[in-house]
Amino acid sequence: MRLYLLRHADAVQSGKYRDHERPLTPAGREAAGRIGDALAARGERIDLALCSDALRARETLDLALAACGANPELRLAPRLYRAEGDDVLDLLRALPDEAETVLAVGHNPAFAEFAVLFAGRGPSADMDRLKRYFPPAALAAFDVKTPWSEMSWSGGELLAFLA
Repeated sequence: MRLYLLRHADAVQSGKYRDHERPLTPAGREAAGRIGDALAARGERIDLALCSDALRARETLDLALAACGANPELRLAPRLYRAEGDDVLDLLRALPDEAETVLAVGHNPAFAEFAVLFAGRGPSADMDRLKRYFPPAALAAFDVKTPWSEMSWSGGELLAFLA
């Protein structure tokens, strides 16, 4: 199975908006489209999208999916908004095993924490970059050898880290 972990793209600063309702900046919108292009280049069909209900995450997902031409089942996960790494793992464990390829869109610090703890192995350059910083619009691709319900820390192989 395949897991794509995507941090939302760059959003406007919070002065004018409540944090949950911050939209993407023009640069963030462009970056989300580029991530969609990268997903399309990998040639995988996304079966399920798990997304925070924050506006910036939903916009990132919509733009990425439009760029890659995917139309997966969508599950909004309010719990991803103020999550920790353990919350991400719990949400992924609850996914149906029929979903072969999952795109999860959310926030730091949860996604950075989850990615570092889940990546048991992978290309050393990508592993090093992943451990340093998980910036907006970063995408981590993992191979998952177990059913979703059996996922555990260090159980994923990092295939690529695009940041």
